[in-house]
Amino acid sequence: MPHVPRNKCCYPDAVQVSYTPLDSNNWTSNPSSVQYALDNLAARVYDIEINGGGGGTGKYAETITGNNILNQFNIQHELATEDVVVQIFDSNNLLVSSQVEIVDTNNVLVTFYNPPGNGITYRIVVVG
Repeated sequence: MPHVPRNKCCYPDAVQVSYTPLDSNNWTSNPSSVQYALDNLAARVYDIEINGGGGGTGKYAETITGNNILNQFNIQHELATEDVVVQIFDSNNLLVSSQVEIVDTNNVLVTFYNPPGNGITYRIVVVG
């Protein structure tokens, strides 16, 4: 079975793709079927080049400020997925331990063990 070798020059993360040549008997002489196949192939290549072929990821970041009362903060990230990773950083860029609940595809709830002090800021980063 023929294969397409990696193209390290243009796509360093490319994978080797194996394919089976199409039997010419599977194609009709109808130009519209050929054009459809070419359009579909072009769209798939474009998706791989732009999104890595798998929908891609997004990032949302927000700074919250404590008031010495609230220990829960709803973060509306609008990433449209529950497959997210959430990290909380203090003003010294140190990772802070807290509880994170995925509420739905666009929101997470960050709960600190103790309410952040008045004026204390934290950076919430959501990747998904």
